[in-house]
Amino acid sequence: MRFFRKQVALSLAFLLIFSIAFGSIALAEGGNGDNSYEDDPPSENSCEGYSSNREYIIATHSNIVDNGDGTATATFTTTEDCVRVSFSSYAGPADWKPAPGETTIPYQKQVHFDGYSIIYPKAGSHSITVRLPSCQPYQLDIYSGDLITKLGVGAHGDKIKAWKLKLTSTCTGSIVVNKHINHSEGAPHAGITFELWHNDVLFRTGATGEGGILKFEDLPIGSYVLKEITLTGFTTDLSSSELIEVTAASSVLQIVINTPKLKLATACSADPEATRSWIVTNESNIEVPFYWEVPGSSQTGEGNIPGNTSVTVSTYAVASNPELRTTANPNTLTVIWGNEKELSLVNSGETCTTPTPTPSNSPTPTPTTSTTPTPTPETTPTITPTTPTTPRPETTPSSAPTNTPSATPSATPEVTPTVSPTPKETEVVIIDDEQPPVGGGDVDPEVDSATDTVIDVLDEQVPLDTLPKTGASSPVPYYLIGAFALTAGIISIRKQKQSK
Repeated sequence: MRFFRKQVALSLAFLLIFSIAFGSIALAEGGNGDNSYEDDPPSENSCEGYSSNREYIIATHSNIVDNGDGTATATFTTTEDCVRVSFSSYAGPADWKPAPGETTIPYQKQVHFDGYSIIYPKAGSHSITVRLPSCQPYQLDIYSGDLITKLGVGAHGDKIKAWKLKLTSTCTGSIVVNKHINHSEGAPHAGITFELWHNDVLFRTGATGEGGILKFEDLPIGSYVLKEITLTGFTTDLSSSELIEVTAASSVLQIVINTPKLKLATACSADPEATRSWIVTNESNIEVPFYWEVPGSSQTGEGNIPGNTSVTVSTYAVASNPELRTTANPNTLTVIWGNEKELSLVNSGETCTTPTPTPSNSPTPTPTTSTTPTPTPETTPTITPTTPTTPRPETTPSSAPTNTPSATPSATPEVTPTVSPTPKETEVVIIDDEQPPVGGGDVDPEVDSATDTVIDVLDEQVPLDTLPKTGASSPVPYYLIGAFALTAGIISIRKQKQSK
């Protein structure tokens, strides 16, 4: 029985020894895993501090890739544990263009668009993806340390490791001109030429179509001035100094109103005490409807004036009546047309003079054999104006002007639009890995890169450089040697007891 108990105890001892050895092997193998992170960034809680030394990051310009879907990805390697890496996209002005030889966007013109800053507890390969500006010039930077959202002089020149640039803008917009006569709901005005100026330079020209529409498309982002080549006999409400802002993917609608020009003049009357007359002249080449009134009286009327023609408006004379009018000039005609355009003119009552007839001289008869009777001289009759008998004056075409109406203005010569240069394809600047970004300040990467910016830790904490690396060596051989020595000792003790 005693021998049996000894055998059981010995078996349990051997089982305990081998279970400890194999458990240590499994534990050692389980702690020797890989250091890959795919979707979720590593936890920062495992680092008591972190390094901002750019020398612990391996990355080149080719490690930054525009994915073509509005994002860019940077891949890189950290050579030490607990290193902070940042990746940012910066947008340049949409209307910015590089000067000759310029290979970067000035830092003062860049605006932070998107970015991430991550602490990597374990050395290894990593990647970060950020969003890109839709169509603006941009700069992408991989750098060590914290995220930098506001760039100053030098920016992060002492921390940057790699970068990528797009110096051209693909943003475009358009300006649509909607041309009408008299008001915004008036008839479309076709054949009107417009000029588009950009930075004090004529950029494009064009003319309105049958619907009064003109489109300037694919315009680079920026400020423009629209100028109209106004036809003779018209006025425009378009200001030649107004700036039109074109932004990304925008369409600016510019409504332009043209109004025909009318001119108002007084005409004489045969009896100014009874009637007064005015001449209304249309200086445009289109028919113009108009309305007239005599303030201080009930006399009103309306009519149409053909292009380049005049009509006469006659009214009853109005006596000055302080109770009805506040003005001392009661015989005033007001003509209204178009988009609230109006003219007013006082008729002081000029009397038309009656022409004096000139008798025709009788020719001296020539003596002949037969007597020719002397012709009786004819007298030109005097023209007496007829006083209107109807209670309401009528608008009649004027017979007073004798000038032949001026010819219809010739059509505006067709102007060949000036086509703006086609924007170049997106240009990505390729830079040598060793070349620092232009505009990075006076920082010398070769000098400052040697400085390791590390967050201070408490004295009782273990420095980062002395932290043990998990899986650096395996304890399995030591467990096996211990098990072998314990087994040999037990066997030796047993033999000694047997020999006794």
